[in-house]
Amino acid sequence: MLRLIIGFVIGLAVGAAAGGGYYYTIADDAGKVLTALKNEAVAFKKNLDDKDSELGKAKTELMSAASSLKQAVTAKESAEANAKQLDAALKQAVAAKEAAETAAKQAQEAKAAAEKALEEAKKPQ
Repeated sequence: MLRLIIGFVIGLAVGAAAGGGYYYTIADDAGKVLTALKNEAVAFKKNLDDKDSELGKAKTELMSAASSLKQAVTAKESAEANAKQLDAALKQAVAAKEAAETAAKQAQEAKAAAEKALEEAKKPQ
């Protein structure tokens, strides 16, 4: 009976050692897979952070471009208003020139009439 108990204990020890080795291999493989997943997660997070940074830069550039566009539109509207004022001033200047030319023509006619009247007044009657 002692042999049976010793054989049983030795079998139990050998079985436990073999099973422990098997579970150690499985646990080691799972640890390697877990480490690889952690590394991939870190790489993915870094990539995501880089893309987020690029998105932030793009948003900043977009806001800057929108601001520049608003300034350009404001400058264009101001230039158009100035052009309208200059056009109105040009029209007034043309009208004033035409009025001055008409006044000069009338003055010339009045001068000619005055000279004619003066000549007739100088004639003996």
